[in-house]
Amino acid sequence: MKDAFGHELAIGDRVGFTTATERYIEKGYVKRLTEKSVIVAYQYNPSRIQREVTYPAKPASVIKLEFQEKPPAIIQAIKRAQKIKEERGYEYKYWFVDLHRCIITPTYNSKNKNAEFYPDAIKVLRHLTESESDVIILWTSSYLGNLDGIYEKLASQGVRFNATNANPFEESTELCDFSKKPYFDILIDDKAGFDGESDWTEVAKYLGV
Repeated sequence: MKDAFGHELAIGDRVGFTTATERYIEKGYVKRLTEKSVIVAYQYNPSRIQREVTYPAKPASVIKLEFQEKPPAIIQAIKRAQKIKEERGYEYKYWFVDLHRCIITPTYNSKNKNAEFYPDAIKVLRHLTESESDVIILWTSSYLGNLDGIYEKLASQGVRFNATNANPFEESTELCDFSKKPYFDILIDDKAGFDGESDWTEVAKYLGV
């Protein structure tokens, strides 16, 4: 049995499939295969009883997710920024990096006591610090006077920021006013969907560090 794009299906494969109304996609796994049908089960909502959906021999709406799932949004953003940099001949990629819930865990105290670094955050930030084509800028609402300890911990592990809450390297142009919205290429911020627990690891893999 093959999916809509001709990929062989096997029991246990994660797949996506349209509902009867074809208005949205469900995700599940292949539970059984026969010569004429594929039986897909799903239970991604804990409150939902597991259901099975049977598709005919030509399951035009079954897609093997191994081949179809998009990479995390942050990886797409990095790829897009690199492509623009190469096409337009820019010298740097500018990374704006939030502090809490991105680099360190939130502690809700002014000195960030007991804050921990997220997995692979230091590895990636050290790589960007050493890169000649990347500029990293700290993007935070913390009072700057409360960041001395964080700066010291990061510096001791080879991480240095080029600026804080501003991009002094790019001036306003005839088309763009960067005085209130600084120029950046890549935004790492939990408010923009970045997940400190997992996305640093994806970035590390993509950058090969």
